Amino acid sequence: MTYNVSDFYNLIKFSPDMPLARIANEELVKNKVVHYQEIDLAKLLRITVEDFNGSTKERRINFKVKCPGTLLAQVDPDKIQRVLLNLLSNAFKFVPEGGDINCVLQAHYDKATISVFHSGSGIPEESREATYERVYQLVEPHHGRVLVNDAPGGGTLFTVTIPVFAPQAAKINRPSLHDSQRNYSNTPILELSSSSIVKPSILIVEDNSEMHELISNVLAGDFNIISAKNGCEGLQKALELKPDLILTDVVMPNMSGDHMIHEIRQHRKLNDIPIILLSSKTDDALCLKLLREGAQDYVKKPVSQEELKIRITNLVNLKKAKNEISQRIDELMVANEELDAFSRSVSHDLRNPVNAICGFSSILLKHTNLDANQKDFLNEIYFSARKMENLIDNLLILSQAARHEINHETINISSIVKTIVKSLRKLHPNRNVQFSIQDDVSISGDAHLIHIAFENLIHNAWKYTSKTTQAHIEFAAMDNKTFYVKDNGVGFPSTKAHKLFTPFTRLHSENDFPGTGIGLTTVKRIIDRHGGRVWAESDSSNGATFYVALPHS
Repeated sequence: MTYNVSDFYNLIKFSPDMPLARIANEELVKNKVVHYQEIDLAKLLRITVEDFNGSTKERRINFKVKCPGTLLAQVDPDKIQRVLLNLLSNAFKFVPEGGDINCVLQAHYDKATISVFHSGSGIPEESREATYERVYQLVEPHHGRVLVNDAPGGGTLFTVTIPVFAPQAAKINRPSLHDSQRNYSNTPILELSSSSIVKPSILIVEDNSEMHELISNVLAGDFNIISAKNGCEGLQKALELKPDLILTDVVMPNMSGDHMIHEIRQHRKLNDIPIILLSSKTDDALCLKLLREGAQDYVKKPVSQEELKIRITNLVNLKKAKNEISQRIDELMVANEELDAFSRSVSHDLRNPVNAICGFSSILLKHTNLDANQKDFLNEIYFSARKMENLIDNLLILSQAARHEINHETINISSIVKTIVKSLRKLHPNRNVQFSIQDDVSISGDAHLIHIAFENLIHNAWKYTSKTTQAHIEFAAMDNKTFYVKDNGVGFPSTKAHKLFTPFTRLHSENDFPGTGIGLTTVKRIIDRHGGRVWAESDSSNGATFYVALPHS
């Protein structure tokens, strides 16, 4: 049974449980046998998403599709297309007007991953389970897996992973050219091998058939070759297949190489594709011009085969490295967003019971009928809860220090230190600590984070002078970029100075000097993010000195 993509979308656009929609899925999954074919998954995805463009414009949806130029796989194309349809239709059903939908196809060694994300409030549980079940029935025969998660900031993320190679004993149908044209937009299905799945693709644009054949033979062992006879055809194939590199002649009919390069660089999605020019010695001036306008390299004719392969390999590897870095950055951004959400959730969930413990303990302590032992127990509960509350606060501050966007401005640190000292004196009116604060010490940095850093340093000095008879704390600048906070407290062994900024590390007993062990870690993280450094010195008899060096304003 065959279904048109747009018909299928219309069937489940408003209700995935309509009888016809169920029939469309159940007919396909009745038979668990996988009819393996060698296909280009990337092309199948591009064809499938075309029928969703109408809804994209009507509802102002930001629909992004990211896939390689070619991703060859041995799969059942009907089942895999049905997977794509289910995931995309579901995303379009639940995304709000003006929302985002991202569809990403990636190769990971011997597996392909399809991810579909949509923004919004997410999918209701019953609809999510129904979609998961439909997709799983299509993926399971391929020995794949399906994951569904809440996306950071709202929405839902479906991830499908399938092997790109059929089981060893499986029968693989290699469709005729007629079948390929009928199902996959006039593009023959390419021969698949275990090595071709990871080969970079090279678009060769060359009108000289002998030169084209020579270059193809040189590169065929290491690259998948895409051919074009002139700039016009080269531009079309670059847009359609997004190769890993383009190798082009300059002088060609219909559209020259320089014209093609100019057109390619007008398309944002092609900006990262490196281009190598093939030219004769008389084209040097033109090649230099094209290098300024968007080409990465050029090779003179006659072509040195070894030189050509080295230049191509270097550029392809550089592009791959950039893409991996970009992908890693994207993954880290998502991880940071998830961590932020997790921190907020955990802090909220932990604060409620801790506040309840503190509140009820405080009420019970005021009860006059309690004996001394009962009051001791309640005091222990109360102060333990307060300690937990302090730990939660410090962990959140540490998390914020790692991801807070830095906004540089001129900061008067002297004023910040005086404000911190004033607050400490208010909280501890019985302590008599002498402060020496140098006036008008200013730096460039993030006011919020720098305040947190020096608050931790001053609090640290205040704590470790608590057993000193005549406590003294000093803040001053050594020069216009190095500052210090010095105290005459208990100090620490100089051999252990390197441990001070490690989370939860204590150089003194918690009974003598209570704390969370996170304050100095937070200081280091903030100063590191400003491109500076922090260190400490002590001889265990004359207190400790903490130095902060920041880049010059």
